[in-house]
Amino acid sequence: MMLVPCCGKSALVLQRLLRICLQESCVPAGLNQARQVLTRGDHILHIEVLELCDKAHDIEIQGQFDDIKWHFIGHLQRNKVSKVLAVPHLFVIETVDSFGLAKAVNDTWQRLDKQSHLKVMVQINTSAEENKSGCRPDEAIQLVKYVREKCPNLDLIGLMTIGVYDHDPSTTNPDFVALVRIRAEVCKDLDISPNDLELSMGMSADYEQAVEMGSTNVRVGTKIFGTRGKPYTRPAIKDSGLQDNSDDEH
Repeated sequence: MMLVPCCGKSALVLQRLLRICLQESCVPAGLNQARQVLTRGDHILHIEVLELCDKAHDIEIQGQFDDIKWHFIGHLQRNKVSKVLAVPHLFVIETVDSFGLAKAVNDTWQRLDKQSHLKVMVQINTSAEENKSGCRPDEAIQLVKYVREKCPNLDLIGLMTIGVYDHDPSTTNPDFVALVRIRAEVCKDLDISPNDLELSMGMSADYEQAVEMGSTNVRVGTKIFGTRGKPYTRPAIKDSGLQDNSDDEH
């Protein structure tokens, strides 16, 4: 596993984030959070269920990175909840976007008899694109309320959005504006401190603006690792007598 090239790029991203924090006069805790996230290298995000499960259960990865924390940021179908929740060191699911999914995640986590609450975020479709997951903005308050009041095994830590991919980064991102506004509405209606509701928004092309607007979670895989190649496929199992019975996710 080649870590050196990635570490150099991670340092550049960190420097830019620190510059943004200084420009925005963030408190020292914000700087420490950025350092922890980008220097430990133990927060790993995945979109695909199959890839997350394969890597999280890989013996070599488990042995080399015993403090790894897995984030799931892809669309989660209810029939895949059990697979994702069985991932060791699962840190957060950022894509709870319906009452039914929230209930399924809560009930499954309870059946697994975990000793701690599972961190989750509510995903909001701020761009109103049909091909994007997330609840409607006008559903956000009720969904957040449902998770907080009816899902005792979950710990709601924030709101998440993907937004449009081709937005011009030289102008203000309307998806970021929308998520900031929605958080304000949720916090006011449900009497939640904004400090208790993180924002997960921003990717490699626009993470600087996202941080400037209050994001505490940015997804910068392309900036660090480069453009992703072919979609993930499970390695062939040779001479094991085992069959791959996993479901294909479309």
